[in-house]
Amino acid sequence: MVSLGQQKLCGCAYFLFIPNYHTLKNQLRVSFLFLAFLFSISSHGKIVTKSPLTAKGRSVFIATRDSGEYVHLFRALEYWGYWNIVTDTSEADFILRIRSRKGLNYRVYAVLINPENGQEIARTHRVGTFWSFTFNPKKRAMRKLVKKRLRRHYYEVKGNPKPQG
Repeated sequence: MVSLGQQKLCGCAYFLFIPNYHTLKNQLRVSFLFLAFLFSISSHGKIVTKSPLTAKGRSVFIATRDSGEYVHLFRALEYWGYWNIVTDTSEADFILRIRSRKGLNYRVYAVLINPENGQEIARTHRVGTFWSFTFNPKKRAMRKLVKKRLRRHYYEVKGNPKPQG
């Protein structure tokens, strides 16, 4: 007689049989870690603090190292129309500093800074372009940052319905 652990089964049916307790324990650990990972990446990025400096109609200065990021973020914010974009930090109510990491997954997040004292007002969670099959990852990342992090947050704060599209 052949035990379950010694059977030669084909394909995925082999993994259905659990030969001993330790294998089951390891599989449960792996599945728990996988579920924890899924929950951590699926959390929606909310801005941690809210400030009257970032209210509708306030002026914002965009600070970034890359001119392509600046152009695409400028267009996305201009299309949204929530804040007035200025070109001088002395005229700005707050600074929107962009931090990005380039590579296969173009990742970007924003830091909102008070220009008077240089303290951080708020920080968004990162957005990436790994699953966004696009020819221009900078453009997609900037639009996604405005749509998924900034627009969604400020619409929910004011009690307005979520933005369409």
